[in-house]
Amino acid sequence: MARTVRCGLIQSTNAGPTDLPIQEIKKLNIEKHLGLIQQAGEQGVQILCMQEVFTTPYFCAEQQTRWYEAVEKIPTARPPT
Repeated sequence: MARTVRCGLIQSTNAGPTDLPIQEIKKLNIEKHLGLIQQAGEQGVQILCMQEVFTTPYFCAEQQTRWYEAVEKIPTARPPT
C-alpha cells in the first residue's frame, strides 16, 4: 500500500536589519519562522526542513567576530570533565 508523506523546506530572508544585536536578530527570525512553520502545518506538511543558520543571516562567508555571539551550545548527556 502506497503512503504519501508531504515534505517541506523553508528558506527565507533575514527578518530584520543585520546591525541589530544578535539576540534581537534571532528573536525576529524565530518569530518569522514560527509563522512559516504554522503555514506548512496547515498545508499538511509532515516533515519540515529549515535552512542552515536560519536564526541569523548567513554569516559563514564572512570573518567578522561580531557573529561569534551567534554560537549556540549543544547540550550533552555527559557531565563536563
